[in-house]
Amino acid sequence: MAIPKRKLILSGLTALFLATLVGCSNGDNSSDTNTSTDSIKVSGNLGEGYAFYRRHWYSSLFFTKAFASEFGKIEKALAIPIVDASADLDDAKEITINPDGSFSVSLEKSLEWEEDGETMTKKIDWVILFQKTDGSISFLSIPKDDATDTLINLPISQALTDINVGYVNNNKDEGESTLHLSNLTKNVNYSLSELNTIASVDDILKSVSNDYLNNYGKPNDETLHEVVHVVTSGDYSTIGTQFTKADQWEGYAFHFYGEKNSLLAQHFEDLCKTDGYLKLIPPAGATLQVGDTTYSADNPFTSEGGSIESLEGGEEECEGGITYFRKEADGSVMVNIITGDNSSSLITTKPIPPGFFQLQLNGNTIGKFALSYNLPISDDQHLKTPIPAIKLDLDENNKIKGIYVQWYIYNPSTQSYETTDLSKVNSITDNYSIHLDDFDGTDERNDQLEIRCDNISLDTTYVPLSKCEFYPQTGIYYNYDGNDQYNADDINVVYNLGNTEFRYTYRYNSN
Repeated sequence: MAIPKRKLILSGLTALFLATLVGCSNGDNSSDTNTSTDSIKVSGNLGEGYAFYRRHWYSSLFFTKAFASEFGKIEKALAIPIVDASADLDDAKEITINPDGSFSVSLEKSLEWEEDGETMTKKIDWVILFQKTDGSISFLSIPKDDATDTLINLPISQALTDINVGYVNNNKDEGESTLHLSNLTKNVNYSLSELNTIASVDDILKSVSNDYLNNYGKPNDETLHEVVHVVTSGDYSTIGTQFTKADQWEGYAFHFYGEKNSLLAQHFEDLCKTDGYLKLIPPAGATLQVGDTTYSADNPFTSEGGSIESLEGGEEECEGGITYFRKEADGSVMVNIITGDNSSSLITTKPIPPGFFQLQLNGNTIGKFALSYNLPISDDQHLKTPIPAIKLDLDENNKIKGIYVQWYIYNPSTQSYETTDLSKVNSITDNYSIHLDDFDGTDERNDQLEIRCDNISLDTTYVPLSKCEFYPQTGIYYNYDGNDQYNADDINVVYNLGNTEFRYTYRYNSN
């Protein structure tokens, strides 16, 4: 999951070429001017709730530097690029806060790096975080005009001019600007509607704080990452004739990923051989439910060991209870302390409790994670993420020819789900794919099947199965009870948003 070190783009022509290649938004502004410069200056002033607040004449009397240290003094301000839906700490920029509370930073619109002998270029957006001396973190945000939501993702890749956000006032874990989204449309190649769409799903970028707290300053091969795996079990019985309904999610699971020189990777054998070697301790006072078991700080998630099995390609795995560990060929390790494979191994507490979860290895804390940031939920208990609805394209024998996909986002203003184009949030969305599984295979062949439709374009509304990997010549069927053909036991729509993998599952049950 680590992102390779990149060098910053210097060529305006390169950026212009990329904008032509990737395509721009369908906003009100002209797309042929959105790469007129290589970088954009973002500036503003700290306001209420932060140190050096001096907007009034008496500020110099009461908000001195000495008092400011007890009044939200900023220890560090950081601008972090978002690349392929993940934080790129390698290219993060520290921001200087001037004595009068003003700040400015120049942010590149794209990054370039070499990988496998090829030069790759990505358009990027940014987030800006402020860390106070008390350890708390807030994110620069630009509010919607009706104050129902805020924009965390700064759309620098589509910026036309420099952006002054005005005063930034601390509001819990956000620093809300006096600039509003309607004013931001003058600076970026997005319409107000498009900015509102991004704002409705970008709270998940607050999970960047987990990367910052656990990995900033570390070599890439020692980093530790969190993944919250969200599972939805939808209604399989009707997807042959109508689209599924939005927001039928069932629960979630916690996974952690350590690079090859991380502490997790160094202790892979200990994890497998010793029960309780790994623990995930919820915040004080929080409880989480898995089946009939309640987890808390007094009863933390605790790993179970198992025998190590060798796999093809130099990989290894072990599992015990609802715990699963896997070591990849490159030495990195994935830890599923709750697998999420079925209902009995899913956390059903909604939302994820706020506060820090501690990840401990043999009694020593190796990471702390605000996991509630990985699964943002609206005040009325709806996921603040894009939600897929699917319908199958069947022939007369119920063989699946393809899958239709529609995407929805919940709008708290209207309290309804509205269709959207997923490509509008492409800066924070990645790895969109569809998988179909036959766990039993056929009696004649006694094999399992997984059809993988990977790297699907975000604006795709129909996926033909014949173009997917591992598609059998005999095809795969829907609602088939025979034993001489493949039947789709599971149909999964999978995508990443920030550090969260969303897996919408539709499961066949012939009983």
